[in-house]
Order: sequence, then C-alpha cells, then structure tokens
Amino acid sequence: MRRVLAALVVAPLVGLLAPADAHAGGGSHPYFNDGGTLVWYRSLDEARAAARASGKLIFIESGRYKCGSCRTLVSSILPSEPCRSRMSACAIGFADDCDASDPSCQALFAQNLPNATMLPLVGFVTADLRWVTGWYGSTTPDAVLAQVAAAERSRPRPVERLVARPPAPAPCDPPKPVAPPPAPRPTPNVTPRPTVPAPMPLAPKPVAPTPPPAPAERATPAPRGVPTPYVAPVEPRTAPPVRPEPVVPPPAPTPTPPRPAPFVAPYPPSPAPAPAPVPNRTLPPPPGPVTAMPPPVVVPPTIPSRPATALERARSASVREAWGDVLRAAEAPGVPPSDAVELAQLAERARAWVSRTMADAERAATERRLEEALRLLERVRRETEGTSLPAGIDAERGLRAVRALATMDAEAAKGSPTAETLRRQSYADFRGSRWAALFRAR
Repeated sequence: MRRVLAALVVAPLVGLLAPADAHAGGGSHPYFNDGGTLVWYRSLDEARAAARASGKLIFIESGRYKCGSCRTLVSSILPSEPCRSRMSACAIGFADDCDASDPSCQALFAQNLPNATMLPLVGFVTADLRWVTGWYGSTTPDAVLAQVAAAERSRPRPVERLVARPPAPAPCDPPKPVAPPPAPRPTPNVTPRPTVPAPMPLAPKPVAPTPPPAPAERATPAPRGVPTPYVAPVEPRTAPPVRPEPVVPPPAPTPTPPRPAPFVAPYPPSPAPAPAPVPNRTLPPPPGPVTAMPPPVVVPPTIPSRPATALERARSASVREAWGDVLRAAEAPGVPPSDAVELAQLAERARAWVSRTMADAERAATERRLEEALRLLERVRRETEGTSLPAGIDAERGLRAVRALATMDAEAAKGSPTAETLRRQSYADFRGSRWAALFRAR
C-alpha cells in the first residue's frame, strides 16, 4: 500500500520536472518547423560542444516567434534543396531569442553586423566563436546558398590524431640444432712404393774432328830428287765473235699526187643592203630625285595575357573604389588559401563602404535631400548586384521608400488629403525596416 501511494505522489512531480529539461540537448527549432534540416540547441555552450565534437560550424538564428522573415528562413528556405543537404552537412543550429539574447551572440552581432536594422540576425561561427559570415533581414534561397558556400570554404577540417604505437618486437628465429662434429675418417693403410733412383745422364758420343778445308789449288812443292811431271799449259778460252746483223732501212713513203680542187662557178656580187630608217626617238626625261623607302613597321608579337586572379581583380577594384567588383571577386570559387586572408580584408572594406553609404542615404532621406539619397541608394544597388549581401534588397526597398516620400511631400505641398493616406500606406509597407521612420506621424 505504501509503494502505491509513493508512485502516485512521484508521478506528478516527474511530469512537472520534465519541461525544465526540454531545452537540454539538440532537437527541433523552438518556434518553427525546419523539416529536420538542422539539430537545434537552445544553449550556446551545448552548441559549441556539439560543433567541436562533430567538426561543424554553428548556424546562429536570432529572432522571435512573431517575425515573418524568421519564419520564412527556417520553414521555407532551409528545408528546400540543395540548401537542406548542404546546411545539415556543414553546421548545427543555435536558436537565439533576440528578446533574451545570449551575451556572446550580442557581442558577435554588434561587432560583425553593426548596422543591422531587421530580423533575423544570422551568422556562421566556429566552435571557438570565430565569425565566418552572416547577414540580417529577409533574404532569398540563392543568397543563402552563397553564404553556405562561404561557410563551407571556412569549415575547419578534422585533424587526424597520430597515436604513437610501441615498436613491434623483432621476430625471433628458433634456435637451429647444432650438428654433431663429423667422425674422423679412418686412415687408409697405404704401402709405400720402392724408391727408384734417378737415371744417370749419358756420356756424349765422341765426334770425329773435321779436317780443315784444303787450300785452293795450291802447288805442292815436289820433294827433292823426284822429277816433276810435265804439265802442258792450258790456253785461255775466248768467246766466239758475234757477227752483226745487217740493218734493213725502212721503206720510203710513196708520194701521193695532189687532188684537183672542185670547180666552183662564181656568183654575182650581192647588192648592198639599204640602210634601215632611223626612228625619231625622243630621249626619256631625266630621272627625278630618288625617294627613300620608309622603313618597315615591325609589329612586336602579341603575347597572350595571363588571366588575372581573384585577388588581383579585387586589388584593382579597390583602387578604383569599385566595391561591387571586390565583393564578386571575394565570392568567386577556387580561391587559393594563400590569397584568402587578403581577399577577406578587401571584402570587409567593401562591406564597410556599403554600410556607410546606406547610413548616408538614410540620413539624406530624413533631411529631405531626396536626390542625394536616390543617387546613393542606386549606387549601392548597382554595386551589390550579383553578390550575396542583403544590402542590395535593402537598397531597392530604400529606393521605393524615397520615391514614395517624394510623392507624399508633393501632395502635402498641394494641401491634398491624399498625403496622409500615402503616409499611412507607406508606413504599413515599410514597417520593420529602417525606412519606416520616414513615414511616422510628426
């Protein structure tokens, strides 16, 4: 019985305590339905922790429940493709109530959107609350996609943690078995061979002495008492005489009688040719002065110029104070990381010029310097055309407001009651913007 009573008492307390934790953790947007595009947080600290854990950016939307532009952004633009898939891949949401805003959000918007005059205040920041990009007021899907592209380029990339691993132990080879020493071989029983004496060298054979050559026909004296035989003298032989052959003279050439010359009849002498008539030739005029030819014109070869980079275009545009070209160059895709810092500084100067010019146009319209206000607003609209800045939309709204103010003043100068009707209609049309102050009742 006591357990039943305790359960009945604790159940209502649990129901009362449940709403207190409704804002803890991520969930849906507190005011509008974004179709599950983002996980929304109501606490900035929880949003920072989730962004740091997931490696994403924080998408801050500061507005209120009764803001029509806030409802359009969250319920219509964010759920549409491709904005839905790209937003959910790069960011988590933080819904900030502008009537009870977080102090950190107030400092971020005061520093980066100092001239904001319309809700919602929107920004992309990192987990360390470093500003990336943002805007204020009503916008279009294309402008939101341009802001998402800028946020994707600045999204922090997760760094892989290198964990030192202990070195793997070297593989150990199993000990090899030690082979036993080889057994000694038996010594063969070799019978020594008998020693054979080396042969003695043979004695050289005796060679008979060669007798000296006999002298060439040397008369040997006969011994005394021995008669010398008679040797008849030998007559020297002479060569037989050579008889000369008779020389036969060559035959004399036979003389050839001369041939008689052929008879040629004499021709009569030809008459002398008549002299040709000399034509009456007129001497050509003397040549005039020689005019020197002009030197040929040497055309240097045309070297194809290298296309300028986005940073070079932005530098040139900032010198010419063409701030729209600076903004378009800053939003161009494919900017190398080495140029991103200087390009962001030039884009910040362009956005500051837009803010100052819009403030000057509002002041001129308030002081009824309508021509100057129209000129300033027209330049802002022209410079921000094709960029993601919402100031272009605000400039077009300002042009309509200044023209309506001129019409109202003209009717008031005539004393027409239409002026009051125009004032009330214009105030209703421009309510919630900076231009509504021009049509307040005085």
